[in-house]
Amino acid sequence: MNLFIRNRRRRICEEKIDHLNKKITKVHNILNENAKGLFLSFIGVWSIPSASHKLMVSMFLITCFLWSVEKKKGGIKEPFPKSISEIESQIMSSNFSERTRESLLYQLNNTKKRITGISAFNNTWMFTILWCYCMTCCWFFADTVLVSIRDRFIESIS
Repeated sequence: MNLFIRNRRRRICEEKIDHLNKKITKVHNILNENAKGLFLSFIGVWSIPSASHKLMVSMFLITCFLWSVEKKKGGIKEPFPKSISEIESQIMSSNFSERTRESLLYQLNNTKKRITGISAFNNTWMFTILWCYCMTCCWFFADTVLVSIRDRFIESIS
């Protein structure tokens, strides 16, 4: 009976880790997919003549992007590190054999690597690069608006 319960708990932990991996893959795919549309939208923003309008449209596009990603995530609300911590505490509190515990922690560690560092960049490289491009554009548009305001202020003083 005890062996049956341990095997069942092990399967439950493995299923949670597998489910978490699927959620991470889904979010990474959504980010990469939506980043393409954001990039094309920002290319269109460059054709707007007014810098202040460029900045407003850029903020609108970023808001739409974030809303779209949130909508497509389909109810994935809990942060991944919190889910990993919960699974890890469940593994540590269960009375698994040392070999089973190490195996489950190894699987969980591989999942943790997918959301941190180079591995996270490898999975979302398109999103990361395009997000940097969009932020650079926003910075450029904001700088242009601020320079324009400064120049108008200096003209009004003169």
